[in-house]
Amino acid sequence: MGRSVDVLFYHTFRALGYEDSDLLPSAYTLYGFNGVATSRKGEICLEILAGDLEKKFTLCVIYVESPYNYLIGRPWVHGIKGVASTYHQMIRFSIPSGIGEIRGSSEEAENCNKKYVDIYESKVKRKKERKWKVLEVKKDDELRGIPGKG
Repeated sequence: MGRSVDVLFYHTFRALGYEDSDLLPSAYTLYGFNGVATSRKGEICLEILAGDLEKKFTLCVIYVESPYNYLIGRPWVHGIKGVASTYHQMIRFSIPSGIGEIRGSSEEAENCNKKYVDIYESKVKRKKERKWKVLEVKKDDELRGIPGKG
């Protein structure tokens, strides 16, 4: 249990200039943190540059609204022989010229979290609005004497 995959969001995939024809089919089901299967578009192999280190990785392209561009997970960190520290919000790894370092930003993480919450809340609002609209139509139909559909 608990496999990991590197994820590239579809909006980023398109912003990088790729087309759906560049995707390779993927033969696995991807589940989110909530246990629900996520719609994936396919996979793509990309060269990822980190400092002096350039390595090719396979990323799963998914079509999900997200404030993020990609989610790099264990496959990438292990592939560069990196050491991640969530406490220090950084990853360190060996590069030909010494030690490479990628630092996170708590401010950026907070901004992304806020965007994600906004996306979720707007989805919930749209869903409620659709539900109310259906109920209003049903009520109007009943008032006009049109029998319900079940």
